[in-house]
Order: sequence, then C-alpha cells, then structure tokens
Amino acid sequence: PGPVRESSNHQQARTMSSLTDLPLEPLSKILNLTVTGMSDISTILELGAVNTKIHECVLHSWKCASCDETVYVEDGARLVERENSDGVIHCGSCGKKYCGQQRTGRGSRRRHDCSSARKCQGCDLVECRECLVSKLEVDCAMCCRLFLSGGYCASCQGGLSNQCNLCGFPVCDRHAKKCDTCGLMTCGVHDFDVDTCSSCNKSYCARCHGHGDSMWHCGRCKKHSCNANGDGNGNCPNFVFDYYDWPVCQSCHEEIEDEFSSEFSSDCEESSSDGDD
Repeated sequence: PGPVRESSNHQQARTMSSLTDLPLEPLSKILNLTVTGMSDISTILELGAVNTKIHECVLHSWKCASCDETVYVEDGARLVERENSDGVIHCGSCGKKYCGQQRTGRGSRRRHDCSSARKCQGCDLVECRECLVSKLEVDCAMCCRLFLSGGYCASCQGGLSNQCNLCGFPVCDRHAKKCDTCGLMTCGVHDFDVDTCSSCNKSYCARCHGHGDSMWHCGRCKKHSCNANGDGNGNCPNFVFDYYDWPVCQSCHEEIEDEFSSEFSSDCEESSSDGDD
C-alpha cells in the first residue's frame, strides 16, 4: 500500500504547532492572518488549550474592534466565548474580530457593533457591520436592503453591471430580474417586480403579464405560473382559485384532496369502531 495521506486538519495542527518556536509578536500576526483567511478557528483554540504560547497570543492579542475587550476568556485551560456573547465574529473582509456581546446600555455609543454581522448566503463568508456600511452606496440594492439578514458578498454577487430601471441603484447578478417582453430590469426591492414562470421559465414584469402587481404563485409550493388564470400561455398550468384563501396549482390541489380524503376515512373508521364498542 502507498503512504497514508495526512488529513488537512492534522496538517494544519502540525503547522500551527511548529509556529510556536516564533516570538509572540510574529506568532500573533500569523494567527491573525490565519483567521482572516477563514481558517478553522476551533483548531487554533484546541492548540491554545495545550500550548501556552498560542493560548497567550489568542487571549491577549485578539481584542474586540468595538469595545476593546478580549474576544475569548479563560475557562481553566480552555479559551471560550464570553458568557453573554451571541458568537465571536471574525470578519472575512477586514480581518477584525468582535466579541459578539449584546450591548444595550445607553452609554455605549457603538453598542450594536459587537454582535452585528452578516453571513453570505452563497459561501458563508462573515462580514462585520463596518464593512457592510462602507459599501452601502455602491452595493446591490437588494443586498443592502437585506443588510444583516441576508445577501451576498462581492465574490458571490457575480458582478454589479446591472442597474434597476425603477430606482437607478446597481443590482447584482443574483438579484437582477429582467422582463423578457419589455426588457425592464428590477432589483427585487419594489412591489412592481419581475417574476419568472416556474413552467416556461420566462420572466414578466407586472405590466406585461397582466395579473396585477405580481404573477400568481401557488400558495403551497410557491411556484409561479404565467397562465394561472388560463388567459396567458396555454402550455403553463392553471391554478385552482376555489376553496382556498390563495390559489394553488393543480398538483398541490390533488395532494390536498388526497390528504383530506385520507383524514376523512380515518375519522370514519374511528367513529365506526367507537360505535361498535
């Protein structure tokens, strides 16, 4: 048999252990660069539990960029997050670290900065509030609207070459919606939007598909149809508007009927057995 390949975690652990021969200052800089590169932070913390020099570097040099408190605290030989922390934040864009503590006191001028961050929906890159605010005026309109609750990082956006015809703000390739009929480009922020039919994959703005402010979508599976009312593309499915607060597609309607029929049969069987007793 050939040589056994060393796992990436073991390679990283061995590399980090070999760095402990360095003086504290350069070791601290290397640890900072490792975290900026989205390395496995748990490996560094585990090494800190068995290596005094790494333990000291992480504990004393990793300070919160907002409140200047240490990011981690000691729990015996281990390094752990602070008790009232929502999770330590390591920004993948600027490399700054935040303790993750919720700060609600009146005297804290930057009380939100310790725990505010966004994780990219595409690659899970974490960006701090400061980095997000710095690009608000030039970033995708929808990513800005989502701000801390969603959106994409610059690498996952796929570019900002599109521009919303309704507000004039740039829009990334992930959120850009273009009507195939009139060419209208929207960013997804406005009520007047462009929807894509789940069957024919054609996109229509509210003016071109003629179904009001937005294309009808199934209330159960959320799929859109440009022929929901039966007055558009005849190859796309009609929706069932009767019996429901919101229309559903034919397949979901059949599933609901089967479920109702099954429940009704079970109730009848239970009633019958109770009567026999």
